[in-house]
Amino acid sequence: MVVEKKEKENKNKKLERIKGFFTTDIGAKLIVLLISVFLWIFTVLNNEYSYTFEVYLDVINVKPGKILKEPLPERIKAKFTGRGLDLVYLLFAPASQFRFVLDLQKINWYYEFPLASYYESNPEKIVYPRKSNIVFNQIVWPDTVVVKLDRFEKRKLPVVPHLEIEVASGYMKTGDLEIYPDSVIITGPWTYISKLKAVETEFRKLEKVTEDVEEKLEIIKPPGYNVTLFDRYVICRQKIDLIGERVFEEIPVEIRNVPRGFEVYIDPPSVNLKLVSPLGLLKKVDETQVQVYWDFYRQYVKGKKSYVPRVELPEGIVSYELVPQEVEVRVVRKSVKP
Repeated sequence: MVVEKKEKENKNKKLERIKGFFTTDIGAKLIVLLISVFLWIFTVLNNEYSYTFEVYLDVINVKPGKILKEPLPERIKAKFTGRGLDLVYLLFAPASQFRFVLDLQKINWYYEFPLASYYESNPEKIVYPRKSNIVFNQIVWPDTVVVKLDRFEKRKLPVVPHLEIEVASGYMKTGDLEIYPDSVIITGPWTYISKLKAVETEFRKLEKVTEDVEEKLEIIKPPGYNVTLFDRYVICRQKIDLIGERVFEEIPVEIRNVPRGFEVYIDPPSVNLKLVSPLGLLKKVDETQVQVYWDFYRQYVKGKKSYVPRVELPEGIVSYELVPQEVEVRVVRKSVKP
C-alpha cells in the first residue's frame, strides 16, 4: 500500500511539472517558438531546390492579316532551380511577370517549335520577376508546339432566330417577327468563316401567347477556333392581337375597263364583305379602303355569266368573305346609230 501511494504521488508530481511548463511564462515560450520557426523557415527557404512550374505561354507578333487557326497550350510545364524563397515567389507571381514568350514574327502559315532548343537559344524569351535568382533547367511538357496560321476574315452575317410562338385560341400574330440586330459581325480564320452563310440562335418555344412578345435569344457561336461574335444576343419582337371580324354592308361592285361599244350590268350591284383580321387593324379600316370590282379585261369570258368579284383591301387583312360570293354579269353591245 505504501509503495502504491508513493508511485501515485510521483505520477502526480510529473503531471504538475508538465502542466506548469505549459501554463507558466507562456509569452516567453511563444516568442522562443516563433523565433525557432522563423529561423527554420529562413534556413529552408535559402536552400536550393528544383521545381516544375506551369507557366503561361504568351504568343506575340502574329503577322497583320493572319490569325491562329488552331489552339496552342495556354501553359507550359518547365523545371527551374533556385532558392526556395524565389521559387515560392514564382508560385504567386502574375502572368505578366513570369511567362514564356513565343514570337511568331517570322511565321507565315505553319511552323513546329521544338521548345527545349528554342528557349535554350532564346533565353530572353523567358520573362522572370525582377530580382529573382532562378535558372531554367528544361521543358517538361510539351516537347513541341505546332503553329498553324490562317487568313483573318471579317464578315457581316444575318441572324436566323429559332423562336416558335403558338398563340392562344382567339389570338393571332400580326406583322413580321422583328429581330435586333438582324445581322452581326463575326471574325476568325478564313477556313471557318468562309463556310458560314448565317448565324443561328438558341431554340425557344412559347405557348398560349396572348400578348406582345419580346424575347432575348443567345446566338450560337459557330464551330472553329478563334471565331469571335461581336454580339452574343438578339432581341425578337412579335406583335399579338385578338382575332376580330367586321362586316361592311352594301359595298358597290365597281366595273372597270369596259371597252367602247359595250355596257355592263351587275346583279346584285352591291355585296356584303366580312373581314377577318387583328382587332386593332380592323378598327382603323373604313369603307374608302375597301374596294370590290369586276374587271372586263381581266375577267370577262364570252358566254360566262357568274363571276367572283375581285377585292382590294388594306395590308394586314387575313381573310375575307363575300356575300353573295358570285355576281351575275351581263355584257351588252351598244347599238350603233345609223
